[in-house]
Amino acid sequence: MTGSHGFRIGQLSRIALNVPDLERSARFYREALGFVDKGPAQDLDPGPYTLLGGSCRRLLLGLGAQCLELTQWQRPGRPYPPASRANDLWFQHFAIVTCDIGRAYLRLRGSGATPITDSGPQTLPAASGGATAYKFRDPDGHPLELLQFPGPAAAPDSDSALNTGIDHTALSVSESDESIAFYHQVLGLSQVSTQENTGIAQDSLDDLAHTVVQVTALAPGHKTPHLELLGYRTPRGRTLPVPAEVRDVAASRTVFRVDRLKNLLTAVAAHRTHTTAPTEPLGVLDRTALVRDPDGHLLLFEQT
Repeated sequence: MTGSHGFRIGQLSRIALNVPDLERSARFYREALGFVDKGPAQDLDPGPYTLLGGSCRRLLLGLGAQCLELTQWQRPGRPYPPASRANDLWFQHFAIVTCDIGRAYLRLRGSGATPITDSGPQTLPAASGGATAYKFRDPDGHPLELLQFPGPAAAPDSDSALNTGIDHTALSVSESDESIAFYHQVLGLSQVSTQENTGIAQDSLDDLAHTVVQVTALAPGHKTPHLELLGYRTPRGRTLPVPAEVRDVAASRTVFRVDRLKNLLTAVAAHRTHTTAPTEPLGVLDRTALVRDPDGHLLLFEQT
């Protein structure tokens, strides 16, 4: 059902990552994290992908009911910025739910992953949700997170069953209120929760000092995976000297399904008349539109 916004975002369909070597990246996600192919790799000529920079080779991977897209461009962009930190405004990770984070963490060792979190998995205090988490980077620099929720979990029969799905994707944002206004008031995502995370475990999780981060969860109609906004009050994050282009490795895309794309684009255009944030479509073609959020994160909307 279309809501009061004149459109409805029904689902966060997938997270799309740009990779320089499709098969190498796919091997990491299969062997280290348990993803499986959802079909053969596809060579895509310009069409909707004109919005994203031309021809590419694409592979869809699944974990539980969720989907990951790996995209290798014929004309590749820049590699992931070196010395990136968890509060940098180009940061976007997605969280992989695991039923045994200790075993999942050990499985990562020797896989080509590099740690973000200091000293292994960290259990956050109850006020911050009480989950145990570990952040790391894949071989191309994309940040990821292992996440085990509090409470008893069934022991998996094998390492291939350790990880069960994708819970959310999280974006670092410069101003939480401005980003909440865009995602909740303009795009119509439901604001599920807001909390402030701080303390020693959060510092270790992010490998930052004196961390204070506002975490806001927002959900489409289908609530998993959902979106989280990470507003770091301290330390403040950096912006890229040159904004990420759509083919750059750091230019991950959050892909949403929407029932009335034209109405969504009208809402985004109206929002632009009341803000200086660069929330503008980078391209619209057929049933697809590419939009930047207030901090430049890429959102791809597909007409259902």
